[in-house]
Amino acid sequence: MPDWLRPRSIRGFAGLFGLIFAIGSAAIGAALYTLAGVAFDRVQDGRILRERERLFAPVAGRAPGTMEIAARIRERTAQREISSIGHRLLDSRGTLVAGAVEVSGTEWVRQPGEDWERARAVPIALPDGGQLTIVAESQSVEDLGKILWPLVGAALALSAGVGFLTSLLLGRLISARVAAIGTTANAIIAGDYSRRVPIDSLGGTFADQAHVFNRMLDRNQALMDNLRQVSSDISHDLRTPLTRLQATLREASEDGLGETERRTLIAAAERECDDILRLFTALLRIGEIQAGRRKAQMAVIRLDPLVEDVVESYAPALADASRNLTLEECQPCAIRGDADLFNQLLVNLIENAGVHTPERSTTRVSLVREGDRIALTVSDDGPGIPASDRQDVLRRFVRLERSRSTPGHGLGLALVAAIAVFHEAEIVLADAAPGLIVRVHFPAVDTAATF
Repeated sequence: MPDWLRPRSIRGFAGLFGLIFAIGSAAIGAALYTLAGVAFDRVQDGRILRERERLFAPVAGRAPGTMEIAARIRERTAQREISSIGHRLLDSRGTLVAGAVEVSGTEWVRQPGEDWERARAVPIALPDGGQLTIVAESQSVEDLGKILWPLVGAALALSAGVGFLTSLLLGRLISARVAAIGTTANAIIAGDYSRRVPIDSLGGTFADQAHVFNRMLDRNQALMDNLRQVSSDISHDLRTPLTRLQATLREASEDGLGETERRTLIAAAERECDDILRLFTALLRIGEIQAGRRKAQMAVIRLDPLVEDVVESYAPALADASRNLTLEECQPCAIRGDADLFNQLLVNLIENAGVHTPERSTTRVSLVREGDRIALTVSDDGPGIPASDRQDVLRRFVRLERSRSTPGHGLGLALVAAIAVFHEAEIVLADAAPGLIVRVHFPAVDTAATF
């Protein structure tokens, strides 16, 4: 489309659409007029052909002559059988034999004492040199057309006008909706992150799009809030190990230290570096999962052998820490997911329970099929988490122990939440009375169809 025809706005597009609709209506009217004229000509030709067949019907096995045709014309005229058909019959000398119609060309005729009017005239040469002209009247049809065509034209004009106005109103409506989105976007750019696109209470396509747009804004705001929290918490979490690392390195660089003391300080500095690296590794892991970069590695996996292996591997470690780990139930089931990430999720839940429960406590694991969902449950009988804090602990760097004196950075459950979202799973934290229940619901895959 040329640039000068390309609309620059929604209203311009609506106006162009209305103009095209009007031109289309005019084209339809012209086509109807042309087709009606062609159809009428065919009707007239058919009438003339039938009249010719009647006049030229054989007489005793031979074609009728001029005088016989004249007799038939006078007979049909007397019987009023041809009120809309006229004739003009001339003999070989050009003398009028029958019919009083005057003919001018093939479209104009005149009855004696009347004005010229339009008709369809077909001249026919006779074998004896005469000529018969059969005329089909069209004036009555033209009179009808004088009444009908203005009505058709008015209807088309009205249709074009309604289409044009409708397109303008539609353009105004769309412009208003787009303007609402633009106003919201500008407000957000200006710093009002709470602004949302108004949603029409009547519903419809625009309301659906507004819902989607607002969900995107909610997601962006959550990410921004999370980023601010991460920036604040990571600076807090790094300050302590970096301060210890700095102090350790300064002490190790002092003169007069023995080789053993210096090696001890260097080992402590390495542990601090390892702790910082673990922090960034966990952050990168969460970011990778949330970015969906491992989606291509997803496949149908059986969960029951994975759960059995993890519990069997970690039970001795928890036993050494005077804690119990048991597998209460493990039903055969499968999901579409990433086996490594599922293992990471379960390991984090078990380690989290081991860190935050007292000695002689028990952590229980179960895997059951519940309809079209699979429930992985990890529960303990420790102190639990207050209901008001259960959603917060799924965010990065959130720790209920405000002094942050215990090992860790508050990323364990955040990684669990990221893996759950990656698998389109739902994670629920509940009270075990005493203790905490963490239940993750995965979409199930039919094991019979896949294994």
